[in-house]
Amino acid sequence: MNNPLTILQELDKHLKEKTELIIFGKSAIVLGFPSAPGEYGSTMDVDGIIPMEMLDALGNNEKIRRPSTLDLILTKMMRGDDADLAEIGFLIKTGDIRLADLEAAYRSARVPIPEIGEIFLRSQTAGRKIYEIPPVAGANP
Repeated sequence: MNNPLTILQELDKHLKEKTELIIFGKSAIVLGFPSAPGEYGSTMDVDGIIPMEMLDALGNNEKIRRPSTLDLILTKMMRGDDADLAEIGFLIKTGDIRLADLEAAYRSARVPIPEIGEIFLRSQTAGRKIYEIPPVAGANP
């Protein structure tokens, strides 16, 4: 089962011109990584961004993109639930993400909401555990 693909195929039937979609979330994982766990395809939605100038394009031919793997990891860090943390682990392992690149992404991320900042810190710790690295004391988002 690949619900994101089914959803996007249905959307494609209604588009009048080529439309670029930037997808994220579980849909980006299942469509962007051939080795994604099968259960990721059971997600019931597609999170995406359509440029404002394309909203009138609602025919055929959407072009689907996703954020870089590091950016996708950062988007999964904002809730910090078990499912998102498992997906972060999948992305790190499948995307062959080096710890140094992950740490650089952590440092460059901007988290303006304090409550999300706390979750982001916990997610960083979970990401480091994938590399079997102990948490860094005093780390900030």
